[in-house]
Amino acid sequence: MMGTILNVILSLTYEEFYKSYREAEALFFAGKYDRAERIYRRLLTDARRFGYEKEFLYRIAECRFNGGDYKAAYDQFMALYKDGYIEKKLPYLKGEVAYAISVFFTNFRDPKEAKQVIQELQKYPYYKNSNRTKMLLGIIDYREGRYDEAIEKLKDITDIPEAQFYYARSLALLQKPLQAIGVYKILLEKYKNTPREPFISYAMVEANFIYGDYKGTAELAKTFIEKYHGSLFSDWVQYYWGISLYRMKEFESSIEKLTLISKKQNFEFANLAAYFAGNAEREWGNQYKQEGKADDAKAKYKEAVKYYETALSKANDQDIYNVSFIRLMQANFFVGDTLKSYTMADQLKQMKFPPEEAGIGEYARGAIDYSLGKFSPAAKNFELVIENYKQTFLRKPSMAMEMLSLVRDRKFKEALLKGNIYYSEMQDTIRPEAQDTSFDLWKGWYVYGLAEAHYYAGAYPEAELRYNVNIKKQLTRDLVILSRLGLGWIAYHQKRYDDALAHFNSIDGAVRARGDTSLIIALFLGKGVAKFNKGEYMDAFKDFAIAALYTPRYESGEALYFQGFAALALKSYGDAVKLWERVVNEYPDHPRAALAAYRASDIYVKAAQVDKATALLEWEVEHFPGHPITPRAMYALGRNYTLNKEFDKAIQVYEKFLYLYPDHELAPDVRKRVEDVYLAASTQDPKYAEQLAQKYPASDKAAEALYYQAAQAYQNGDEEKAADLFFRVTNEFPNSPKSSEALYTAGALYLKQKKYQQAIQALKKYKDFFPNGQQIENVYDYLMKAYLASNDFNSAIQIGQETLQKFPESKNKANTLYWIGYSYSQLGNSREAITYLQQARTLFEQEGNTQMVSQIDQILQILPK
Repeated sequence: MMGTILNVILSLTYEEFYKSYREAEALFFAGKYDRAERIYRRLLTDARRFGYEKEFLYRIAECRFNGGDYKAAYDQFMALYKDGYIEKKLPYLKGEVAYAISVFFTNFRDPKEAKQVIQELQKYPYYKNSNRTKMLLGIIDYREGRYDEAIEKLKDITDIPEAQFYYARSLALLQKPLQAIGVYKILLEKYKNTPREPFISYAMVEANFIYGDYKGTAELAKTFIEKYHGSLFSDWVQYYWGISLYRMKEFESSIEKLTLISKKQNFEFANLAAYFAGNAEREWGNQYKQEGKADDAKAKYKEAVKYYETALSKANDQDIYNVSFIRLMQANFFVGDTLKSYTMADQLKQMKFPPEEAGIGEYARGAIDYSLGKFSPAAKNFELVIENYKQTFLRKPSMAMEMLSLVRDRKFKEALLKGNIYYSEMQDTIRPEAQDTSFDLWKGWYVYGLAEAHYYAGAYPEAELRYNVNIKKQLTRDLVILSRLGLGWIAYHQKRYDDALAHFNSIDGAVRARGDTSLIIALFLGKGVAKFNKGEYMDAFKDFAIAALYTPRYESGEALYFQGFAALALKSYGDAVKLWERVVNEYPDHPRAALAAYRASDIYVKAAQVDKATALLEWEVEHFPGHPITPRAMYALGRNYTLNKEFDKAIQVYEKFLYLYPDHELAPDVRKRVEDVYLAASTQDPKYAEQLAQKYPASDKAAEALYYQAAQAYQNGDEEKAADLFFRVTNEFPNSPKSSEALYTAGALYLKQKKYQQAIQALKKYKDFFPNGQQIENVYDYLMKAYLASNDFNSAIQIGQETLQKFPESKNKANTLYWIGYSYSQLGNSREAITYLQQARTLFEQEGNTQMVSQIDQILQILPK
């Protein structure tokens, strides 16, 4: 009895109960699920008394689900689903519970189970063809990798943010980042200042990363970290940022980002961050090595060792462990710790690998031996792989490396013997006419080794046949260079000195760009001996000298008010203003004072007395914040500020309008005006362009502002800044009308600045996303030039051939043909070079361009026929 009395005393009134319920609801919709759940639980007894117990239990389960305690939420949803009271009295709630269970299955269970649960859900009339059901089916398609089907189901469901998110993510995974980012931009604006905002911004970073736009990823990542530092997604963004910088070969910045992430205790990919930091250090070391800075290179390799050791210690996956182990072994070798390298190679022999990866230890030991010039033991280790691991992917690499080892060990007869033994697996590779679609890098090296064996055995026709296989296949620049060298030396030995010089001269630029001392020596020695035998002794002397030199971003107020209207009707504007100003000054608390101030200000504006109009509007807005006319007063005030170029005040009043009156009829126009103000202000200070982009990320005006800043930078001579800003226009506003033009300009400027990799990214992006753009022909031309400047002759040839196919009547056709031919010549493919150069010569001759005709003739003379 006493307990019952106590419960009655402690019970809430309905008003108190409802107030607390509203508090919990506010917290729930703000994403503060833990606090909301505590209030819902505290109200359960009263909810039961008022008849809402089941609804509260449902909300508690939702809190748990949204808070990440999925299993507990699922158990509670199932208990509600099986509740007989809900079945009989609350059918609407049972449908909601069924939907919640379907959401759980869709996200966390096998898709087949999820589809069965959704079939049960569709028995509820509301859910049979609802968008929510379509969304779940779309998510299942997404989980199963059927992204096109997911897109079809999700693209029109604009009332459910999760559907739009999965729609965008599917686009991203289909390598359609511009469309994905367009969807994310809309979501970002819709959910600005909500818990979803950081996640949407993160997804934009991820979309760029998946596509491979590393520059775009890096810029969006930088903005994310500045805006959402400490976010749940910060570590992932830093990770993508670091790897993007690594891919862009900005090793120092990449290492800084990845090092930070690798030290995170609970970050899932801390090990991979350390691994990629190690890769960055190693590649940085390789750069130093190519520049002849041996000490700097070694220091970088030592840093790589530390990162690989960290990756190993944090490895939570066998594959990651294995690859980190192998990289660590390589890094130890690079720093000169051969003993540790050998020890790790032997450890690899004891580690378990699937059959297709077996033999890594023996292969690694052979590679170390080969690098140290121990060719005999190298050959034996490679042979162990071939004999003992029939399914390993290392089988053919081992055949190639054994051949090269034997040749370097000057065991030419044994090399030829092994070549014959391996012939059954490599037979298609030694016939130039063979159409072997499986011809790969290692087959190429095998053929080269076999050619070398024949060469040193004096079987020049057999060697020439095999060198020409690699010339035809053109797998890598190195193989072409080496094979062309071999052909040159064969021609020399056969006393075909002009042919020898043609071979050597065809790879002169490529060898110099390669910077390999041994190649330079072999080239100039070959040129020297050929010239010597032709009697060109001074030229031969110079070639020999070169070879020898080389070492290794109140009422009365009412009356006065209407009196003013009468004056206005009589067109006595001055009297109207005086009367309305009396209302303002003498009856400032009268409701008509607000209207009087507004009307008077309108006349002042028409009389071009903007300052007086502004003062009245400021007064009205300050004294009557809840008056119906206030929104219009704010609208007019913003206009006046803009007329006086007081942009900060205009922006402040317009944004306050949008915050206070988001559903007002003027809101759309205010939105346009505030963007216009930002745009106008940005012409005086670039910071406004950045603010516009951050606050209104889906606005075309933001793109215009950024574009203007880029154009200004260009006019001021800061082409580097201009290029980066033009690139940002497309990266941040892919659907802007300015996007294609900005991307083209960025690419052109990067090319002019000799930033060839950035130019290639911008121009290739233009080609991919604006294939019919106004500048597409120029883009092809510039892209080819960028590839040429990067010595990427294979890509230059590919883009050149695409150009000829896409623009057969181009005014630049002759130049395109010339550069294709030139690229082939740099790759040592004389036959294709001659074909294209002769076509170019014909067109230049028709155009009367004698200079280019002469230049081509000179090239043709030195190419081997």
